[in-house]
Amino acid sequence: MPEQTTPTSQAAELRRLATRLQHLRLLTVHRLAGGDTWVGPPAQACHDALRRHAMLVVNQAEHLLAVARRLEWEPQP
Repeated sequence: MPEQTTPTSQAAELRRLATRLQHLRLLTVHRLAGGDTWVGPPAQACHDALRRHAMLVVNQAEHLLAVARRLEWEPQP
């Protein structure tokens, strides 16, 4: 019989995933795409895209943590 998933175990899994997202190299790779690496509009566009994608990941990690908190605080049946 499959293991039953509880809100607490779901919250723990979401926290683990959020932590993994918060430690991705993607979050700092934009530092390697600065003006000392290369110059011009393509370089700036790359840098901006890297920062934008990093912020998307950070925002999703924060969303996962918010859902985990909600799962932990909801009354259990």
